[in-house]
Amino acid sequence: MLRLRRFAPALLAGLATASLASSAQAIQPNEELGSRPTIEHHGGGDANVRGKLLWDRVPSRRASAYATFLAEVGPGWRASFDDRTGVPSRLYGPGLNVPGSVASGAIAESYAREFLARHLRLLAPGNNASDFELVSNDLDAGMRTLGFVQKSGSLRVLGGQVSFRFKNDRLFMIGSEALPSVPVLSQPSSIDIDRAKKEAMRWVGEDFGLNTAGAAGDAVVLPHRDASGALTYTVAIPFEVTPSLVTAKFRVYVDATTYEPIVREQLFKFASANVALRVPERAPTYGQRFDAAALLTAVTVGGVTQKTDEAGAITWSGTDPTAIELSLNGDRARVWNDAGDEALLSVSLADATPYVWDQSSDGLVDAQLTSFVHAGRVREYARTFAPTLSFLNQQVKATVNIDDICNAFSDGTSINFYLEGNGCANTGRIADVVYHEYGHSIHAHAVIEGVGEFEGALSEGQADYLAATITGDPATARGFFMTEEELRHIDPPQENVWPDDVVGEVHYDGLIIGQALWDLRKNLIASLGEVEGVQRANELYYQGIRRAVDIPSMYPEILAADDDDGDISNGTPNVCEINEAFARHGLRPTTGTATSLGVMAPSQDGYEVSVELVGLFPQCEGEAIVGGTLSWRDRDLPASTGDVALDLSGNILTGTIPAQPDRHVIKYAVDVELEGPTVHFPDNAADPEYEFFIGEVTPLYCTDFEADPLAEGWKHGLEEGTPDEGADDWTWGEPNGNSQNGDPPAAFSGDNVFGNDLALEDNYNGLYQPEKTTFARSPVIELKGHKNVHLQYRRWLNVEDAHFDRATIHVGDNVVWQNLDSNQGDSSNTHHRDREWRFQDVDLSDAIGADDSVQVTFKIASDPGLEFGGWTIDDFCVVALDDAEPCVGDACGEGGAGGAGGGGAVGGEGGGDSVNPEPDDGCGCAVPGRESNMRGLGALAVAGLAALLRRRRAGAKPR
Repeated sequence: MLRLRRFAPALLAGLATASLASSAQAIQPNEELGSRPTIEHHGGGDANVRGKLLWDRVPSRRASAYATFLAEVGPGWRASFDDRTGVPSRLYGPGLNVPGSVASGAIAESYAREFLARHLRLLAPGNNASDFELVSNDLDAGMRTLGFVQKSGSLRVLGGQVSFRFKNDRLFMIGSEALPSVPVLSQPSSIDIDRAKKEAMRWVGEDFGLNTAGAAGDAVVLPHRDASGALTYTVAIPFEVTPSLVTAKFRVYVDATTYEPIVREQLFKFASANVALRVPERAPTYGQRFDAAALLTAVTVGGVTQKTDEAGAITWSGTDPTAIELSLNGDRARVWNDAGDEALLSVSLADATPYVWDQSSDGLVDAQLTSFVHAGRVREYARTFAPTLSFLNQQVKATVNIDDICNAFSDGTSINFYLEGNGCANTGRIADVVYHEYGHSIHAHAVIEGVGEFEGALSEGQADYLAATITGDPATARGFFMTEEELRHIDPPQENVWPDDVVGEVHYDGLIIGQALWDLRKNLIASLGEVEGVQRANELYYQGIRRAVDIPSMYPEILAADDDDGDISNGTPNVCEINEAFARHGLRPTTGTATSLGVMAPSQDGYEVSVELVGLFPQCEGEAIVGGTLSWRDRDLPASTGDVALDLSGNILTGTIPAQPDRHVIKYAVDVELEGPTVHFPDNAADPEYEFFIGEVTPLYCTDFEADPLAEGWKHGLEEGTPDEGADDWTWGEPNGNSQNGDPPAAFSGDNVFGNDLALEDNYNGLYQPEKTTFARSPVIELKGHKNVHLQYRRWLNVEDAHFDRATIHVGDNVVWQNLDSNQGDSSNTHHRDREWRFQDVDLSDAIGADDSVQVTFKIASDPGLEFGGWTIDDFCVVALDDAEPCVGDACGEGGAGGAGGGGAVGGEGGGDSVNPEPDDGCGCAVPGRESNMRGLGALAVAGLAALLRRRRAGAKPR
């Protein structure tokens, strides 16, 4: 579906880390910036270099390199691959023994460099080991972490990095955000900096008017996508441009040769949302006020400047009472007032008489006092879980009463707050907002260079968590709307789940990780007690944000932080609590593989089926595999059914369906019993049984879509709906499935498939469009007198419950198959979600045309809301199960789509014999007396397993 992206889910390969001091994050979206993405391409295309993560699915172009990796490291490792670059974002497993690597940074560096050189094809394909420069060698909490940044010549490749983690003298996790095949580039010998700056200002000025620009930054190699969508690299000069009339700041990258702007990044990432100071505990309209000591704060006594002590006490000699002046400038925090002079307390103090500075009736002054107190509080709280973070030794700089409303922001170091107005409180008067903004500053300074990244949605969620863990209340920013109502809640009745609830807005998307962290906190309190549980949760959250590059990578990074022996595969001290919390939110990548049978030769030995589960930890309640059952039935003989107990070996279960009649379709399913739940294969409530065909067939027309189907006579089009760009989204090529569109990451055979919106171009998201009916139609297939004719093919279909959206297969005017309608009215939500390539046999015999032919049509008909990935088809074959009857009439003769030498061939090479073809690895049909290569392992993400390990969500379809 053609759709401009509203938000870049991951910053362009690390743009935010290039200049942390000037990036900014805030409490709610900025209306002036509207729905603009965080990263914008000057050409209007998709500015994202990176894609979605695919767990345990190895892209075909990395299969050989990954096999080499596994040959060295051994079994038990897991991997998540970026579906665009094909680079493994995270690899972790039992670990490799590297003596001395934790104590000695030099040993760790030497081993990491050698390992990188050996596995360059996997970790940084198309590059040289010398392209990576060590920038971090960090020892913290018993883990040594090394970060290497990617270079092209002397220039840094923006966002390119490879990282290694050692614990217990074992290399147990590797991360890579390396950019593939970066050419050697150099900075032009002469650059007109003034011209480049003007072009940067011009682009920002086109959208936001007058602006100013700072000095040019260091030249970098910028990865981006050209007009065709291909990944390309350009030497670029960055400028920070600030509009005069809009609260925003951009980093603009300008081509160092052509001076054309390439991309720009929003740096203000806005969200919608003794002497003692009497300030709100939470907000003026929620909770009580309390008296906070003015700790270590500048005070003038008798013309001499000193500081209050840690109890807020002032000492002097001489006159009693004496005049003092106290400003909001302390060791922990300093406050500036954007609306005028800074608050200054001028009073006379008497010996042993406390004084309370209360400005609750003056919002402008109260904002200064409140921000001062809570900025100091959050800094000191953070020191309890991040004692080595040097940023926490710095004074917190806060500016309040900025002439704007309903917001606040961090620029990566300072924190900034807006005035009251339009139903929103002065954000400098809300403790949670102060904590949240400082959370962004912590994140910006905590990221280990060359290892983690400052990603917008992750930062929003972790900042919400920080505010909540300080207050102990998951309802954050109460009082924002001048009532007790919260701005966001990270422990709601209905959990937010990845990727189902990803909408492309950083604050909403961040709720997923915020809620997961809060659930982890609750779990650890339950297992360790209040004090120790909160402390451990905070430590894990902090170590996670140091190394994570986005929300999904928080799970492996928190496991790594919790690990105690350099081997995640055997669990961690709190693995069960971590798994339970992250599984609730779709962030625990449990996967499995199940045998996928297709067209099978008759066998007296039966048909073996196996299932392997990956990512379980038997030490956790309910996760040990107890056993399993293989259930089968004959589609053609309802009384013929059976159950087979599966044999268990480790995490693999195996069973055999007994011998079955020739030319029958057998349906089967597997139930794996854990100590707690039961996991069902296939994981598709709308089609909960696999099927396979037994016997010999006569291929009439077959194609594996390796050649363009349009050249073979296929057609596609828009049948109903507005003909918007991309409305007819049937495309041919390599699939680009990810966790959000649910499409396959690779073809079933070969490289190419045919389907709805394969996301081959920028701005296509892999989803069919709303209120459209589209079709793909095969050529006319002559049957040569055959009357028992079936379609046998591989499908990967994702479509809403048929009460709303219909996926159908037609022959002429006959509907021969459609997806399930659960008949629950507008509460129908049994969506058809294939999570693997499925073999399907469809009987076409009753739909044969009078001209002794069939023509197969696939359709999607959608309603106005909730779209999925639609059809993806491969290895399409129309076959005959009977001997041909004598042919009479004009239909007889040579040629036609299914004749020898016509249409598509069984082998996909454009020729072939339709009666006795050679055995083939890619066709959807089998040859007489031979077992098709359709039998194999179809990998799937076991969402059913993940869902059973979290709370299932149910309810009506969102309208």
